[in-house]
Amino acid sequence: PPPKKLPPPRGPLRVTAAVMGGLGQVLRTQGRDGDRIILEVDITEADLDVNKDDLTIEGAAGKNITWRAPAALDPKAKLLRVGGKSGFTLKGITLDGGGRPEGLIVVFGQCKNLRIEDVTLRGGRLWNVMFGSAAGTPDSPMTLQNVRSHTAGPAESAVRFELFPFIKTISENDHLIFKDCT
Repeated sequence: PPPKKLPPPRGPLRVTAAVMGGLGQVLRTQGRDGDRIILEVDITEADLDVNKDDLTIEGAAGKNITWRAPAALDPKAKLLRVGGKSGFTLKGITLDGGGRPEGLIVVFGQCKNLRIEDVTLRGGRLWNVMFGSAAGTPDSPMTLQNVRSHTAGPAESAVRFELFPFIKTISENDHLIFKDCT
């Protein structure tokens, strides 16, 4: 098929204290392929889905931005789900589940050129990042770079790999690079 044509670039979308509904609202109502969303303030949200290609979510330059799990949360919740989207980037923030959600980030399906960089992860009850039947490509791998993942005990995993039976097209987690991660 012909390459997907992206809309012309526009300025970044900003999540500030004045944005009602926070990041979730921006993703649902304003976000489009190719957007850059800058978090100017800490957020408390869960179960957000990346549903756009070439989307970037990042903390504002010079600020320490923390994304926390809500106090009342389904124990099966995740903070962020990325499924089958190309070019997603998450950078420059801390995700803190406070030990409440099952995990922080779940990635599944074909996710070419996914990047998680300069991110601190802590407080997933069972894991911080899960790759479930997730794959990049040889030319566009999924990359975690400068990710710091903290676990509180032997029952927690910094990274977990699984195969999801509902994804028939990917038989293994593949084309994934870890650089300078702790």
